[in-house]
Amino acid sequence: MEAKTSFTKNNLKRYLTIGGLGIAVFGLSYYLIKRFTGEQSDEETKDRRLSKELVMKILREIRRAYFPLLKDMADTCRMVAERHGLKDIPEESKIKIFESRNYYISFS
Repeated sequence: MEAKTSFTKNNLKRYLTIGGLGIAVFGLSYYLIKRFTGEQSDEETKDRRLSKELVMKILREIRRAYFPLLKDMADTCRMVAERHGLKDIPEESKIKIFESRNYYISFS
C-alpha cells in the first residue's frame, strides 16, 4: 500500500493559501482602521520621532557591523580582478551599473 502524498501536499497548499489570505485581509482592515480613525496632529507625530543623536548612533553601529563584510567583499573583488588581469572596471560595465541602480548620486 502506498500513502497518498499528493493529498497531503494539496491540503498544505490550501491551508497556506487560506492563512495568507486571512493575514492579508487582517492587515488591510488594520491599515484602513488606522488610516480613517487615527488622524494624528503634527505635535503627536513630532513627539514620536527619533532624536538626531539616536539616529546617528544607530547608523554608526550599522556601519561598524557591516564594515568587515564589506571589506571581505572588496578583497574578493580585487582578487577576482587580479586573476582576470583587470586593473580598473571597464567603462561599459560602469555605465551598466549606473543605469541599473535605483538611487541618485550627484558628483557635482
